[in-house]
Amino acid sequence: GRETVYVLTDTAWRLLDEGRSRIFDRATGPWDGQWHTVIYQVPETERALREQLRKQLAWLGFGPLAPSVWISAHDRTAEVRSHLAEHTAVRLDILRSRSEGPAADRDMASRAWDLAELDRDYAVLLDEYRPRIPDFRRGLPGREALVARMQLVHDYRRFPFRDPDLPPE
Repeated sequence: GRETVYVLTDTAWRLLDEGRSRIFDRATGPWDGQWHTVIYQVPETERALREQLRKQLAWLGFGPLAPSVWISAHDRTAEVRSHLAEHTAVRLDILRSRSEGPAADRDMASRAWDLAELDRDYAVLLDEYRPRIPDFRRGLPGREALVARMQLVHDYRRFPFRDPDLPPE
């Protein structure tokens, strides 16, 4: 009779819910043209906290436009505040703004994210799965379908953490 029980904390459940949302919920509708900007200050003595902040911002879809200046086309600033509420050493300034126009928007996006690398990685994913689409449409036997689905989700799940879900504009 030895038994080990694992239970997720509320924080772990929240993290899993956020991860599921980040992977499967993509932005819809037209873009309002506003960038959501987070400017942060973290004391030099808190380098680990600064790195944690950067990871958190990337997790939420922000990209670094300049040191300590991160942008997103989506308003996820409430999530930023929520994740950092307990860290009193972090100073946040959150702004909304518009650029000078579409060319400036594209330039900012290309500086904040490595879109060329992301595009190449999507192309590799599509090259891997495109030949299998006819089989998927015909239907696969149960076990094979489960394995194929799990592999596809596994291969795709890394993209939303790198893909800022930029609007078509």
